[in-house]
Amino acid sequence: MGGDDGRPTVALMRAQAAAHDAAVTGSVQLRVAGAVYNRLLWVTPDGAVRHYDKRHLFRMAGEHERYTAGRERLVVEWRGWRVLPLVCYDLRFPVFSRNGRVHTPETAGSAADGTVVPGGGSSVALDYDLVVYVANWPAARQQAWRALLHARAIENLAYCVGVNRTGTDGNGLDFCGGSIVCDFVGETVCELHAAAGSHGRARPHGVDRPSHAVPGAPRRRRLSTHGVTRAISARSRRRAGASCRQGSSRCVRSSGRVPRGGRPCAPSAEGGRGPGRG
Repeated sequence: MGGDDGRPTVALMRAQAAAHDAAVTGSVQLRVAGAVYNRLLWVTPDGAVRHYDKRHLFRMAGEHERYTAGRERLVVEWRGWRVLPLVCYDLRFPVFSRNGRVHTPETAGSAADGTVVPGGGSSVALDYDLVVYVANWPAARQQAWRALLHARAIENLAYCVGVNRTGTDGNGLDFCGGSIVCDFVGETVCELHAAAGSHGRARPHGVDRPSHAVPGAPRRRRLSTHGVTRAISARSRRRAGASCRQGSSRCVRSSGRVPRGGRPCAPSAEGGRGPGRG
């Protein structure tokens, strides 16, 4: 709780951000213009404060009766990473966490007068590189917490961090921590457990250059699905070629018909099925 206006909490977060030269984030109850929000604050060492209001209120605990839901996502840029910070129950809504594509114009260089010369094409990046969930997630649903964090990482090709509390709250609910960092292919990088005062620091191999792990991904931590889709398609075609016999009645297109000429099927570039070449 941060008081009605949150000033004591903001002051503390600013001090911590400056002391550690780090971005500090967390959510707090704030009253703004007569409405109460579960507001996530993002505070940087220069004292700047940005916020996101929790979109999905936990109706089973009556949050919708006490808080006003937010509407807009917040994506912040932090030292070369684009970060999407969300709150607790937002984790169960994959569409809200969806990592959309952003097309940016390519340039051919600069003219003598400094004018940018268009390159005639565009590159595709994703909305964010890292999604962070701050949460009060009860121990009774810990398995769901872990599974959903990995799912959000995999489906969005982004690093995913879940930060959860420990201890017992005023209603007698137990919380066992389980804060976790997942990489963009769903592997666990770092996981903390319920021991009081536990903390950790992760320096995972390749975290600064995910392009080494994802074929075709641009460098500078910006991921692209193009190379991943191409690699998956190639693997699928190889598997299909090994298992699909020419003329087999089990080799059926998505329409349910056997391909003409009895040729084997293979996945198309768009993820559907079509006649193969071999």
